[in-house]
Amino acid sequence: MRKQVMKHLYLNYVVVLTFVILCQGTAQARDELWQPYLELEGRGTTIRSAGQGTLFAPIWQDEESLIFADIRGLGTDGDAGEGNFGVAYRKIIDTQYILGANLFYDFRHTEVNNEYHQGAFGLEFLTTDSGLRFNAYIPDQGVKYATQANAAFIQGGTVVVQQGLEAAYWGLDLEAERLLWHRTSCDNCTTNRHLGNLDMELWASIGVFHFDNDAANFRNITGPRARTELRLYDIPSLGQDSRVVLSGQYEYDEVRSDVFGAMVNLRIPIGPGGSKKTYRLQGLDRRMVAPIVRDIDIVTNTGAFGTPEMAKFSTNLLPISNVTTIDGNTVDPEGDFFAAGPNSLVLFDGSFSTITADTTFQFNDGQVALGGGSSIQVIGCDTGSIATLAAPGTRPLIDGGLNPIDLFTLAQDNTIQGLDLSGGDVGIYGDGVGGFTIDGNNISGAALGGIYLENNLGGGVVENNNSSNNDFFGIDVGGADLLSLSNNTANSNGVLGMLIDGVDGDVSGNTTNDNVEDGLVILGDVSGSLINNMALNNGLIGSSGTGIVILGDINTSGNAVGISGNIANGNYDEGIFLLGDVNGTISNNITNNNGEDGFQMFDVDILFTNNTSNGNGDDGFDFDRLLSGGQIVNNSASGNAESGFDFDDDILAGSLISGNTSNTNSEFGYDFFDMNGEFRDNLADSNILDGFNFADVGAGGIFEGNTANGNLDGFYFDENNGLFRNNVAANNTEDGFDILINNGTFTGNVANNNDELGYNSVFPNNGTATMNTGSGNTNGGNTFP
Repeated sequence: MRKQVMKHLYLNYVVVLTFVILCQGTAQARDELWQPYLELEGRGTTIRSAGQGTLFAPIWQDEESLIFADIRGLGTDGDAGEGNFGVAYRKIIDTQYILGANLFYDFRHTEVNNEYHQGAFGLEFLTTDSGLRFNAYIPDQGVKYATQANAAFIQGGTVVVQQGLEAAYWGLDLEAERLLWHRTSCDNCTTNRHLGNLDMELWASIGVFHFDNDAANFRNITGPRARTELRLYDIPSLGQDSRVVLSGQYEYDEVRSDVFGAMVNLRIPIGPGGSKKTYRLQGLDRRMVAPIVRDIDIVTNTGAFGTPEMAKFSTNLLPISNVTTIDGNTVDPEGDFFAAGPNSLVLFDGSFSTITADTTFQFNDGQVALGGGSSIQVIGCDTGSIATLAAPGTRPLIDGGLNPIDLFTLAQDNTIQGLDLSGGDVGIYGDGVGGFTIDGNNISGAALGGIYLENNLGGGVVENNNSSNNDFFGIDVGGADLLSLSNNTANSNGVLGMLIDGVDGDVSGNTTNDNVEDGLVILGDVSGSLINNMALNNGLIGSSGTGIVILGDINTSGNAVGISGNIANGNYDEGIFLLGDVNGTISNNITNNNGEDGFQMFDVDILFTNNTSNGNGDDGFDFDRLLSGGQIVNNSASGNAESGFDFDDDILAGSLISGNTSNTNSEFGYDFFDMNGEFRDNLADSNILDGFNFADVGAGGIFEGNTANGNLDGFYFDENNGLFRNNVAANNTEDGFDILINNGTFTGNVANNNDELGYNSVFPNNGTATMNTGSGNTNGGNTFP
């Protein structure tokens, strides 16, 4: 949106600038007295920072009069922007003073994405050592929505929302200025000038401003303004009539309070002669080109100025019936909680010590439990305005001790957020519930688990919770799919970190470390992506433990990311175990130092790329079959106790394996059966057994551009019935190529410096074999056939 606004401003700027340049044509030919300039200004105040550019462009002039254009563009650190387009007239009267008048059109795009237009006019009285200015501003004054300013607060035992509104203010300002001190350089001096010999002036100004809007709840902005300016003229490197101004400003009003600011302004002459002009302006001539002083942007006010209205929850869209507070001094916290009733908001305040739970906190339908210091979104019942309600107080600890209770039991459409829970059997329990939000809770020390939901009806969200150090599990959700499982932590639990039936959304940002068995287990399907989860060091010695287990399918829309950015390191069994299908890419996952395979999956028919699997107890990557359409590209496996890449079944036609690296594995670099797809540009380096170990290249298979260095045999296979071309085997401890028989095309391969044969073929060549070369092989075999 802002880009479109700024583009609109720039186009207007270019149009006006073009007009001014055309008007300047005759002025340049006559080398008129008053010439155009560009000013650049940076300003910082206690409420914002801004940068402004100003073009001063004479349109017509004679010996005493000047008509000029004043074009300005402003940008702020709050993504606001403004353009000002003005025309002004000044006239020297009796060589004593200047009278001036100006008209402006202003356009502003505000920080809250509203747009305002304004007309303004000003009057000036200037002398060589004083000035008086008056400006009036008339904007469009309609009130506009400002959603960023929506507010929610507790009032009268319930929650109230006030809509954020913004309005532009009409107004006026009046300012008087006076020259306090000056120093004049040598008259008509055009050479050997330096900063210590510049014209300098110290000015002070004082003024008042008043801005207002008649809309309800918008207070007027009225107060004084004072400014000092140190002006340095005719900077040597910029030429005559250049200028630098250093300013400090103070203003006050009841809306914005005290505002202090500092400004730096640089003027660059752009008229005929530019910086080489041989004369400079002085006295009233210099004052004729003084910048017009006016408010730098359309004055607006933004705040929660709407009519107060009742609020409803954003999670279940139910009106909030009442607000109840429970703290460490509450005599019967469980009773007060239930008595608050359906659709109530209950605030738990930790300011007065621990809240002890002797029995269960039983939710009513639609009820919300919110910890002090946390916040939730609410919605105005009348306008639909969304606002954030911050709960007063501090985060509470609710302790169930050794009591055999569930600390909280959910009903329908509940939210529980921002609580610390300890002890009891289960921190948060639900059976046959739905529409819940469990967000931002810390749960520990439960005799069974932190979050336990049975027969989930769906529509639930579990986010930002830490459920760790519980006796059995961190999070267990069974039944219908969750809407979201993200940014939860479940560490050091007695059995499982997280056990989820399925998720109708993304599984992202979860952490499951140091659990006795598995980290994250998903039994059903995920209708989204599995991204940026971490599972470290799950499974103790003598017990099973996989980092991430996915038994269902990963279903994303289109060719989106399926499984990406996950880290599963140091687990007792596999890092990632995937049984189901994936509709989407598998990319950028890391599975290192696991006790068995790093990444194990079955049929591959998608893009599997940029994954890393190092130092695992079995294979780095263990696949069943690579199906048509499957691509395994640019992955890396090194230092694994068995093979880097292990295919338990065939690589089918229409598939691709390319750009992978398999180094220093204790068995094979690549181990597979029949290869009927494309196998290109892969590297096998310093593996204990063969670099590439397989049965056959099928009739339609292409095996091309692969390199095997420092392995046992570089390439070990039974038959080539397809195309085997441009592969390189070097410095292997046995043969470069160990082939039983070639029935296809075997061409352009290279075998150098292998410790036994370059090419070792048991049977004569039955296919086409050409341009296969070798050198430095200990036992010969430098060509094939």
